[in-house]
Amino acid sequence: MPWNLPYVFVMASKKTILLFARDPGGANAIAPLVVPLRNRGFSVSLFGKDVALKTFDEAGLVAQDILRVISPITPESVMGLLHDNQPDFLFTGTSADDMAEKYLWQAARELGIPSFAILDQWINYGLRFSRHGVSELAAFHAHPILEFLPDKICVMDDFAKQEAIQEGLEADRIIVTGQPYFETVLKRAQSLIPSFRRIHAVSGNTLLLVFASEPITTTYHETESGPHFWGYTELSILRSVLTALSQLPDLDTLCLVIRPHPKEGRAHFDSLLNDISPSFRVLVDSTSPSLDLICSSDLVIGMSSMFLLEASLVGQRILSVQIGLHRPDPFVLSRMGVTKSVTLEHDLFEKLTHTLKKPPNISYTFIHNPVERVINEMVGYL
Repeated sequence: MPWNLPYVFVMASKKTILLFARDPGGANAIAPLVVPLRNRGFSVSLFGKDVALKTFDEAGLVAQDILRVISPITPESVMGLLHDNQPDFLFTGTSADDMAEKYLWQAARELGIPSFAILDQWINYGLRFSRHGVSELAAFHAHPILEFLPDKICVMDDFAKQEAIQEGLEADRIIVTGQPYFETVLKRAQSLIPSFRRIHAVSGNTLLLVFASEPITTTYHETESGPHFWGYTELSILRSVLTALSQLPDLDTLCLVIRPHPKEGRAHFDSLLNDISPSFRVLVDSTSPSLDLICSSDLVIGMSSMFLLEASLVGQRILSVQIGLHRPDPFVLSRMGVTKSVTLEHDLFEKLTHTLKKPPNISYTFIHNPVERVINEMVGYL
């Protein structure tokens, strides 16, 4: 169906759309669809689980907690949810460590309900459609069976499509639509007046850096001492970053903000900070709007998280640090050849200072109008 098909010709029947996400990334990708769908005359039912509920709330959306409707999550209970709600279409995110979306695709297929999954990241393409979780990657790669599949998978770009095909997904199941959340990030950035420095009393001449954490130790059931799936954890990388920053001049005008992942708590970093006792200001902030924090900073440091990509989208300096990496680089901009991750300890300080001196020059070119593209693809199924 052409991208510019007017919605007015297809909205008369008041179709019902059910949307669900469990992870924050999936919720971010799903959330931008809700208002446009309602504006086009669709009846929308939004469900969430775990940390996705907070993400929906931050987006100003009211979502039903699926666990208050069905619990536990089983193929039978999910089938009952769809049977009771009778949606005409299903949108979901793609969790790697939860079965809810997978059971939803399975039940939708049995009930004859078309389903789309919206991918939010360039990683673990095949795993998301298997019965395995992230900590079971070895088992998945030994038997890469994709047994839970929606009708279509909406991906971010052609690069994602090609990588997904390499992981076993069928080319005709994949639609390149762009990532709806990227459009949201750019629109917010255009009207944002950063306030983080004012709220936290960080002066304008203070070098403000952000460390975007990822829940690696939790996901892979690891400790800082190892062994490590990637060759590092968020704690080992943070330790290296803190050590490198301590070599900078003018530490009294340096502030590092540690941004926990939504699955992490502030206390997760206490032991490391007490051990190192940095001689510069360190804040652990999990409540400030992410875009405000990004736009207030001078540099965003991370490993491979979406936080880094968001910073790149709005023209911010970024640095991927993955010291000890012994697998293919999970950071998509590195795999694309746009930037290069720091993987050796002795390169970190030089790369850090070099990145701070130069203007931002990393920019991911995203596909425009992803929400319209996704909805138009959906219309072809109704």
